[in-house]
Amino acid sequence: PILDHFSRLYPDITIDIEQTDASWAVNGIYQCSVDLAFIMAHEISNLDSSLLEWRIIHSIPWGAYIHRSSPLFGQSSITIESLKDEPIILLSSVASSSYSTTVISLFQAHGIQPKVRSYVSNNTSLSFAMHQGNGVVLANEFLGVPDQTDIKYFPLEGTADGIALVWRKQFANP
Repeated sequence: PILDHFSRLYPDITIDIEQTDASWAVNGIYQCSVDLAFIMAHEISNLDSSLLEWRIIHSIPWGAYIHRSSPLFGQSSITIESLKDEPIILLSSVASSSYSTTVISLFQAHGIQPKVRSYVSNNTSLSFAMHQGNGVVLANEFLGVPDQTDIKYFPLEGTADGIALVWRKQFANP
């Protein structure tokens, strides 16, 4: 409905939407083949501020996705400290240049070295590993877990992520 409304207001603007990883979207902006991208806020740390601008448009906390096989599943809330002995599944640096660094920093800010069980290549693999009970996944609520019977999401107070809108300072397309 929002896209239909926008198209009625601005009939001369064509909107093509693609769901992809942040690095592809940002590279598209650098190459002027993409005008705008929505990326996770933790991804802005690697952007070139001389060429790109961004704004955080939605703030959300990090959270932990816990499988029912974990003793933490029955808790009403958890903290980073609660996760100190849990195996953690992370995205590889190929999938996200800043995800693993950010998650590890969240733990280290609490004096904890996370117990990384594995690194996976993309969000789908992250979801598969999580659903098999291979470990805890840290992400925000937008990871989108359809089966909530085996997985529980716990927001982590005092953490911050969000969605950033990114664009080129000098638009190639007026």
